[in-house]
Amino acid sequence: MGSHYHLIVEVGDNVLPPAMQSLNWTYARAFNDRHRLRGHVQFDRYGSRRIVDEDDLLGTYAYIANNPVEAGMCQSPEDWAWSSYAGTLGLAEAHSFVDDSLMLSCFKWPSEDARAALRRHVSGR
Repeated sequence: MGSHYHLIVEVGDNVLPPAMQSLNWTYARAFNDRHRLRGHVQFDRYGSRRIVDEDDLLGTYAYIANNPVEAGMCQSPEDWAWSSYAGTLGLAEAHSFVDDSLMLSCFKWPSEDARAALRRHVSGR
């Protein structure tokens, strides 16, 4: 995943385009300064879509968590240092800017821990 990243963000209408422009521009500027380069860092414009329901959210989250594993960059999703997944599971320190409550609220089983259910969902078990 050296060529792209994935985010799940909750934003209002007309917020994402300027936010992504600012994020990518700031990153490109720092990258180019660090490596003494010029020009574009990202190959293409960002892609986005709205998540439509809880099933879509769970599927998208599992896809994102498993993406570095599928790319051969780590053994399991919780090993990927650039993900919030391990923090959401309680296996690492959680990032202060990540609100995992919406994701965990998808699991409503009273007899089961939401983090354990999320881990099973992501692993496909």
